[in-house]
Amino acid sequence: MSCKVTAERECNHIVNREISDREQKHREKENYESKMISAKKTPEKSRYPIHYLVWHNKHRQLEKELSANEQVDVETLDPRGRTPLHLAVTLGFLECARLLLQHGADVSKENRSGWTGETSFWVGVY
Repeated sequence: MSCKVTAERECNHIVNREISDREQKHREKENYESKMISAKKTPEKSRYPIHYLVWHNKHRQLEKELSANEQVDVETLDPRGRTPLHLAVTLGFLECARLLLQHGADVSKENRSGWTGETSFWVGVY
């Protein structure tokens, strides 16, 4: 075999390997991007819509949600055992806390650690 043929085969082999590597990286990137897109569809937003609105201090949207839907349970616990009121008071989002209280949130309801909305308020004050 001539050196030219051997060099050509080696060159083709390298090019094919580079194409294969690029295709693999492209597939990995697509897979990563699809995971990122699905991560943006936060389960917290769909499973805990009131907590989500409080966490982001979206008090206007919270007011619309609470007014439009009488079936909203303002005592729902998130995975950490907090009600929306616990969250609002802990984060210092007083407008959200006021709205939740106006819609029947129980200030004496305890979270998993035994804290109430009232306890969280006083801890935040000091």
